Amino acid sequence: FLADTRAAFITALSLPFTYLLTFLVMKLIGYEFDMITLTAIIIAVGLLADDAIVVIENIERRMREHGESGLAVAANGTQEVMLAVLSGTLVNAVVLLPIVFIGGFVQTVLRPLSVSLMVALAASFIVAVTIIPLLTPWLLKPGARDPLRKPLSYFDRWVIQPLKRFYAATVGWALEHPKRVLFIALVLTVVSLRQLPVVGRELMPLMDSGISQISFEAQPDTDAAQMQHIAQQVDAAIRASVKPDWLLSTSTVVGAEPQDKSFGAARIFSQGMTTVNLVDRFHRDETIFQINKVIQDKVRAIPGVIDANAVVYGATPLSSIRGTVDLMVSGPDWRVLDQIAGEIEQRLAKVGGLTGFERSWQGDSKRLQLDVDTAKASSYGLTPGAIAQQVAAQVNGIPGGSLRVEGENSIPVWVRLRADERSSPAAIAALNLTTPNGAIVPLAQVAAVKTVYAPTSYTHQNLVRTVDVIGYRRNIAVTALDQHVTEALKGLQLPRGYTISDEGEMKEMNESFTRLGQSLAFGIVLLAVVLVIAFRSFIHFAGGRSAHPPDSDDRRCRRRGHGACGLRMGGGAGEAVAAGRGGHRRADRRHLPHPADRAGSAVPVAQAALSRKQHHTGRPERLMPR
Repeated sequence: FLADTRAAFITALSLPFTYLLTFLVMKLIGYEFDMITLTAIIIAVGLLADDAIVVIENIERRMREHGESGLAVAANGTQEVMLAVLSGTLVNAVVLLPIVFIGGFVQTVLRPLSVSLMVALAASFIVAVTIIPLLTPWLLKPGARDPLRKPLSYFDRWVIQPLKRFYAATVGWALEHPKRVLFIALVLTVVSLRQLPVVGRELMPLMDSGISQISFEAQPDTDAAQMQHIAQQVDAAIRASVKPDWLLSTSTVVGAEPQDKSFGAARIFSQGMTTVNLVDRFHRDETIFQINKVIQDKVRAIPGVIDANAVVYGATPLSSIRGTVDLMVSGPDWRVLDQIAGEIEQRLAKVGGLTGFERSWQGDSKRLQLDVDTAKASSYGLTPGAIAQQVAAQVNGIPGGSLRVEGENSIPVWVRLRADERSSPAAIAALNLTTPNGAIVPLAQVAAVKTVYAPTSYTHQNLVRTVDVIGYRRNIAVTALDQHVTEALKGLQLPRGYTISDEGEMKEMNESFTRLGQSLAFGIVLLAVVLVIAFRSFIHFAGGRSAHPPDSDDRRCRRRGHGACGLRMGGGAGEAVAAGRGGHRRADRRHLPHPADRAGSAVPVAQAALSRKQHHTGRPERLMPR
C-alpha cells in the first residue's frame, strides 16, 4: 500500500477537498487568514491525510483479498472503519476544545488556531467517508503494475523492515519485563521534571521584529528647548549606529499632548520615545539586539540624559505589560516610595540578565508652592482657589482669540507673561492679584512662594500611590531572569504599609500556564470519555489486554496448554480487524475458560462471535472494534 502510486494520488486528492471545505467554514464563522490560522492550516497537513489513508487502505484490502469491486467495496470498506476513523478524529479534536473556552491571553491567541484545526479535522473526516469512497473504486487497481513499487521496495527492505523488527523486539522485551520498564519510565520522568528549570519558560519568545523603541529621560526640570536639542541628539545617535540602507524611518515623541488625560503610562515632558523602523532580518548583517545595544550606549552618553533603554517593539506579549520585569511598590508616602525604588534599582544593577531599567517617576522635580495666608486673603475678599486661578492664568496663559489668515486655517493665540516674569520665586511673588472690588494686590501680600521637591508624576493603583521599577531583559528565559531578580531582592526590608508586587511578564505567564494546565486536564478527561465510548470498555482505555501484541498472547496461551490461539492478520473470513488512525491493529483476543473448567477446546472470543454471526446470517462478517 505504501508503494502504491494510485493510493498516494487518491490521498493527495483528499487534501484540496478538505481545505476547500475548511476555508468555507472559516468564512462562515468570520475567520480570516493570518499567522495563527495559517499556522493551523500548515499543522493540519499531516493530520488531514490520516482519515483518507485508513479508508483507502481498507477498501484496497477488500478489493485485493475478497475480489470486491464497484460501489459495494467502497460502501463496505468505509462502513467497516467509519467508527474507528470517527474515534481517531474526535480524539484529536476534543483535546483542542478546552482551549476555545479557557479564557485570558491563551484563549485570545490560540482560539483561532484550535478552531481552525478542529474544522480541518472535521472536514477531513467528511471527505474521507464521502468523496474518497467514490474515487477509490475507479482509480485504485490492486495488483496493477506500478513503476515506483520496485525502487521503494529497497527502502522498505533496508529501512522499514529493520525498524519494524526493532520495534517488535523492543515491545516484546518491555512486555516481558514490565517492572523494569515502569522503573525506567519513572526515572526518566523525574529527570525530565528536574530539567524544566534549566530549560526555562517564556510566554512569547524574543523575536527580531525590525522595530526598536528607544525611551529616554532627561532631568525633571528640562525645558522645551533643551528637550528638543536632546531629541535631535538621540536621532543623530541612531543614524550613527545604523547603516543608512538598513534604516527606513524614525519618529520621536516627547511628553504628551496638553490636556491629554491618560489612565495608562503617559509620558511627562522630560521623557521621550523614538521609534526606529529597520529593514527585515534577511537584509541586515546584525540582529536588532546588537543594534539596540549600540544605540542604547550612545544615547546614555548624551549630556542631560539620566536614563535610556532600547527595546524591541513587541518584546512583551501584551501591550499592558510595560517590561519583562515590573516591580510595583505601593504605599501612602511618595518619599518612602522613592527611597524603596532607589534601593531596588541598586539591586537590579547587579542582575546580569537585564539590559537596563527605569522607574515610572523621579522624586527630585523642583516645584514652586504657594502657602496662602487665609486671614490676609479674606481681608482682601480673596480665597485660595481664586488666588490659584489668577496665578495659573498669568503663568500658564489663557486663550486670547485666533489670528485669521485668508485662505488658511485660523491660528490660536495664547496670552501669558514672559518667561523671565514667571520663572523664579521672586517673579511669582511679584505677580498682581485683582480683588473683587477691583483693587490690585501683590501676591506676596497674601501668600508665600517656596521651592519644594515633588514627584514628576503621581501614579495610583486601587487608589494607592505606586512607583514602578521596570527592567528589560537580554536573551535569557523569563523564569531564569525571575530567579535572578528574586535572589537580588532577598533581604529587602519594607516599612509597614508598603508592598511589592510583580506586574511584569512573569505574572501573565503564570496565569497563562495555569490556564493551559487546566485546558490539558479538561482535554485528558474529554479524551478518556471519547476512548471509553469508542472501546465500550474502561479496561481497554486503561491499556489492558488489548495493548499486548499477538505473539505474547500466543506464547501465554501455549504455556497454558490451549489449542489454537487468536487470529492472524492477512486474509480469511475469520480475521478480526480493529482499525484506527494510521492503519489496522490486531483485535483483542480474550479466551474462553480453560478446557479443565469447560468441556471442549478453547475457542477465541473473536472466533466464537464470528461463528454466532455466521449462524444468524449464513455468511462471515468482519468484526468492528469493541
